[in-house]
Amino acid sequence: MNRTYFFVGPSLPDAADLVDPSVAELRPPVGSGDLLALPAGPGDSVVIADGYFHHVRAVRHKEILALMARGVRVWGGASMGALRAAELAPFGMTGVGRIFESFRDGTLVADDEVTLVHAPAEEGYRRLSEPLVNLRATLAGAVAGGRCSRDEAEAVVTGLAGMPYQSRALGQVAVVARGAGIDPLRAGELADLCRRDYVDLKRADTLELLAAATAPDPGPPPPPVRVNETVHLHQWRVAHDDPGGAAHGALRVCQLLDPEYPRVHEQLVIRFLAGCPDCAARAAGDGVAPGLLAGPVQEADRAVDAAILHAEHAGLLRLDGAGVPSCIERWTSPEERRTLGVRELLTAFLVRGFRLRPGLPPDALALPVVRARPFHRDAERVWRRAAELNRLARTVRPEFEPGRLPARVVLPWLAELWHRAPADLELAALDRGFADLRHALDAARTVYLAVRHGGTTPHRAAEAATG
Repeated sequence: MNRTYFFVGPSLPDAADLVDPSVAELRPPVGSGDLLALPAGPGDSVVIADGYFHHVRAVRHKEILALMARGVRVWGGASMGALRAAELAPFGMTGVGRIFESFRDGTLVADDEVTLVHAPAEEGYRRLSEPLVNLRATLAGAVAGGRCSRDEAEAVVTGLAGMPYQSRALGQVAVVARGAGIDPLRAGELADLCRRDYVDLKRADTLELLAAATAPDPGPPPPPVRVNETVHLHQWRVAHDDPGGAAHGALRVCQLLDPEYPRVHEQLVIRFLAGCPDCAARAAGDGVAPGLLAGPVQEADRAVDAAILHAEHAGLLRLDGAGVPSCIERWTSPEERRTLGVRELLTAFLVRGFRLRPGLPPDALALPVVRARPFHRDAERVWRRAAELNRLARTVRPEFEPGRLPARVVLPWLAELWHRAPADLELAALDRGFADLRHALDAARTVYLAVRHGGTTPHRAAEAATG
């Protein structure tokens, strides 16, 4: 059965009394990450009325797009939902209500039109300020009913728009009216008018939004969108799929400390690249450029050849049989180019330059492989010990931060750990699945105290690392 998730707060504070739980599951105003953590799938609906933005990060556009790419229909209106729907309507988000239409058409342009200060959910989202869009609608209704002139309404709206959103209130109507030169008596009448004939446009739009999203036939869903898995979206997913970072922390320890990890990383990269059926078929025949990979082919080389052919197929290199491609130079050392064969050099190029997508390391491939290795249990212990030792170090030296450990301290340790010359550390980091040496250095700083000084007191360990 398809589900509907309804993110709402001050726009409809009595939603719990109005919404049947079997029709929609109520959620508080949406914030950054809430959609990534949502167990919604194809055919489900997400309805956004309210959202946080100030003391909590606002819901990101990419989160909504990622949700729609999973086959979820996303609706928006009234408040934050209206803003996001106006911005993402071309990509398939469904907007409902007058506020959405005004943002979409450019009649409204300022985000703070819908913003207000409110009490927490425990106090029923009681309003502590007034959204300008409601006061604008109230005065527009007064103009249409002949109870207020257009000039008076524009003067009051202009005055309120110039105030911080936190200060907008019905009591400020008379203040801004007097500031605009309106007679004090008339200014008081305008304030009374706004109280008496108040138009809660956000509430009206929220009810319309809910009705549209939960209608028996809400209309055809928009076509699915395709979302690029950017580095930022990947990082947001990681943060919500791995609370506390324990799984990725253990992976980083394996990358740093497991002496067999370069072989593990090479195998998972080759296996992934060799998964193209067409390239595997070519590798099984005579598809490799003549003369380039000459010599007897071992069975293990078939996957490597398929991976090399796939790299050519994807445009990563060009095989013409005339020798090692020039692109190899960036990814190999002079010593390797003197001593390794063509197949080994091309393998090093594929392994060191591999990304799932531009900027994305192969963590998603590595995690299940690493979890199955005996070393993983030791890695988890190291990660937990590192987190605890870093915490204790901060209690005795509040200024201590692992990220500030000097590179001149940590890099020689990595060179010793990996049995590599300092000049080759960048290539060694790539062999272990890091995006570059900087990322390896960041990971090493996190566990340095636990591995290098794990037997000392936190105070002495911090001194040894920073002295």
